Amino acid sequence: RGLMYVDQMGEFEGMWFSYPEPATIVMWMKNTVLPLDMVFVARDGRIARIVADTVPWSEERISSGGPATGVLELNAGFAARWGLA
Repeated sequence: RGLMYVDQMGEFEGMWFSYPEPATIVMWMKNTVLPLDMVFVARDGRIARIVADTVPWSEERISSGGPATGVLELNAGFAARWGLA
C-alpha cells in the first residue's frame, strides 16, 4: 500500500521500498494523496534517479530508468530543499 491514502507526512518521514536484485522499478501514484519525490537508489547506494513532484492520484508509470534496488518516497520538494542529486 505504501503511502496510499496518507494525507500528511513530516519533513523527515517517508517510505522505503527495497528490492533484492537490481531491476527497472516502476511505481505509480494511484490512490496517493500527497505529491512525492521518488528517489531511486542503485545497488551501491548512489542515487540512480530522482523524479520530483509526482502528481497525486495519477496512474502514469514512474520508472527508475535503469537498474535500482530501492525507492525512497519523500514529500515533494524534499530533494531540492536538501540538495539531493
